[in-house]
Amino acid sequence: MDGLERRYRQLLVAYPAGYRQRRADEIVGTLLDAAAPGQRRPSLADAADLVAGGLRQRLGPGAAADLAAGRALAGPVALALAAGLSGFLWLTVEGAPGHVTLAPAAFAAWLLALAGWVALPGRYARWPVAVAMAVTVLVLPVAVLAGAGRPPLWVVLGLLAFGALAVAGPPPDSATARAAVLTGALATAALSKALLTAQLPVTRWSTAYYHPAIALSGLIVTGAVVGLAAAAVPALLRGRPVRPWLWAVLLLALPGGWLGPRTGPVAVAGTRPGFGRLAEVLLATCVVLAAMAALTGVRAVAGGLDRAGAMALGCAAGLAGSLWWMGQGRPWAYAAWLGAALAYPVLPAIGRRLAVAAALGLTATVALAPAGPPWSALVTLALLGTVPLLAPAGGAWYPLGVAVTTAAAGAVVAAYDNGWRLTGWHAFAHTGGLVLTLAIVPFAVAVVAAVRAVRSRRFAAVATLLAGTGWIGALTLPHLGAWGPVLILVPLGAVPLAVRAGRARAAARRALDTGRHAGLLALARAVCPDPRTARRLTVATLARGGQRAELVRAALDLPPGPAGDPLCAAVHALPPEERVALHLRYRAELPVPEIAALLGCSAATARGLVDRARHGVARMPRDGRGLSSTGDGVPARCGAGAVVPDARAAGQPAHRAGPPPR
Repeated sequence: MDGLERRYRQLLVAYPAGYRQRRADEIVGTLLDAAAPGQRRPSLADAADLVAGGLRQRLGPGAAADLAAGRALAGPVALALAAGLSGFLWLTVEGAPGHVTLAPAAFAAWLLALAGWVALPGRYARWPVAVAMAVTVLVLPVAVLAGAGRPPLWVVLGLLAFGALAVAGPPPDSATARAAVLTGALATAALSKALLTAQLPVTRWSTAYYHPAIALSGLIVTGAVVGLAAAAVPALLRGRPVRPWLWAVLLLALPGGWLGPRTGPVAVAGTRPGFGRLAEVLLATCVVLAAMAALTGVRAVAGGLDRAGAMALGCAAGLAGSLWWMGQGRPWAYAAWLGAALAYPVLPAIGRRLAVAAALGLTATVALAPAGPPWSALVTLALLGTVPLLAPAGGAWYPLGVAVTTAAAGAVVAAYDNGWRLTGWHAFAHTGGLVLTLAIVPFAVAVVAAVRAVRSRRFAAVATLLAGTGWIGALTLPHLGAWGPVLILVPLGAVPLAVRAGRARAAARRALDTGRHAGLLALARAVCPDPRTARRLTVATLARGGQRAELVRAALDLPPGPAGDPLCAAVHALPPEERVALHLRYRAELPVPEIAALLGCSAATARGLVDRARHGVARMPRDGRGLSSTGDGVPARCGAGAVVPDARAAGQPAHRAGPPPR
C-alpha cells in the first residue's frame, strides 16, 4: 500500500463502517486509476468529495437534501443575527469605559459583510462574509501576541457559526431578500438595546460581556429560532415537507445555545461544577446534535451503550489525570481510574467490571477520608464509572483515546480559566469545578445510548439513564429559571407534528380496515410475518408515503422483525441504498422512474439498485431455507415453510405502473 492509497483510506473514515467494508476497495481503486502519475497526496477536490459523500451516507437518503434546504433557509437569518449582535456589542460593551479589546475589528468586519451582502452582486455577496470570519479568527492570536483584550470565546464561536451558515447558504437573488437581511440586522440590534435599557437600572448601569444584561441578547437569537419554527406552520398546514424548516431551526439553535438564552446570573466556579458558559455551550451542543441525529432517522448503532461505557471510563480517567495534576487531595482514587483505563484493552468483560468496581471502591474510601478531594469530583467520577460497569463491552482502545482527549481539553480549559498561563493557576476550587463540567459530554452520550437500548437491555439502560440524567439535572436544575422557559417551546412545537402524524396514521388504519392496500399489506407480511408488526409497518408506510424524505427513511427504519426470520435478515443485510430501492419498488409499489426521482439518480441506476437488491436477497440462505423471488419479482421465501405473498390474489396489482425491473 503506497502513501496515496493509505491517505485515501484514511479519508474513508467519513463513511459508515459497513459502507467502508463493502465499497472501500472499489472507491479507492477508482480514485487511484484517476490519479495523476507520481501523485502522492489526494487533491483538495477529492478530499472534499470523499468527506461530503461520507456525510451523505451517514445522514441517509433524503436527509442530505433536507439539510441543504434547511441551510438555505437559515443562512440569511444567521447573517442578520451576526451583524445585528456585532453592532450592539460594539456600541454597548466596547464603547463603555474600561473595555479596550480588539473585538471592534471583528465587529466592523461583520457590519461590512452585511453591507457587501446588500450591495454586491449575488456571486460576490458571500465573499465579505468569509473575510469577516477570517478577521474574527485572527483577533484571538493577535490579542494574545499584542497583550490586548479579546472578546469571549462564546461570542467568537457564535459569530463564526453564523458566518458558516451564511456562506453555506445561497446568495441573495432579489432586492427583497437583501432588504429582509438588512431589516433583520437592524431589528436585532434595536431589540438587544431595548432589553439592555430595561435592565440597566437593576444592574446599576454596568455593562460587560458576562453581565446578565448583555447575556440577555441571547434571547434575541432564541426569538429568531422560534420565529423560524413558526414559519413552518403554514407548510405543515398545507401538507408540505417541514423537515427543511426543522433543520434550519436546529442549525440556528446550535450557536444560539452558545449565546444564550439566559435570564439569570452566570454561575461562578467553585468546589462543584457550575452552570456557567462552558456548561451552557456543552449542553446546548449535545442537545442540538442529539436532535439532529433523531431528525436524520439514523438507526441506533450496534453496541451503542457499550461504546458509551467506554467513553465514560475514558472521560473519568482523563478528568482524574487533570485533577491529579492540579494537586488536590489524595491521588489514590485518581490513580485507580487511570489504571482501569490502561488495563481495559487487555481485560475480558468480567475483568473490566472488576477493574471499574475496584476504582469505585477506592473512590468511596477516599471520599470518607479527611482532606480528600471535593465530594463533587468524586461523585462525578463514580457516576461516570457506573456506565462501564453496566456496559463493559466497548472498543478496546476507545477509553485511552477518550482519556487523552479529555485530559487535553481539561488542560485547555484550565489554562483559559487562568488567562492562558501554564503555571501559577488559581486554587482547585476555582479551576477544578470548571474542568468537571466536561463530563456533560459523556453523560449526554450515555443518556442517548440508554434511550435507544432501553428495550433490548432494560436494566443497564435504565441505570445508565438515571446516572446521566441525575448528574446533568443536579448541574442544571438549580438554574432552571435561567434557561428552562425556552425548553417549554420544544414540546409545544412538536404538538402540530404529532397531530398531523396521528391523523395520517388514523387515515391509513381506516384504509386498511376497508380492504384497500391489501397488496402492500401482503408484502409487509413477507418481511415481518407477525400480523401486528406487518400492520404497523403498512400503516407507517401509508402515513409517510406523501413525503419524499419520510418515504425513503421508512426503508432504513425497518424493525428487525421476529428472531430468526430469514427474509428479514436478508433484507437488513443489504446495503442501505439497495434496501431503500427494494422498499420503494415492492412495498411502496413505485415504478422505477419514480424511484430514480426520489433517490436523485438515473433510471438505469435505480433499476440496477433494485436488481442487485433482489438478487442479493435471493443469494442469502438462512437456516437451510433459500430465498428466491416470485414470478413478478417480489422477494419471497422458498423451501420448507415457504410463504409467498400473492399480491394479485389479494385483489391488488403487484406494481403501480410499468413492468418489473430486469
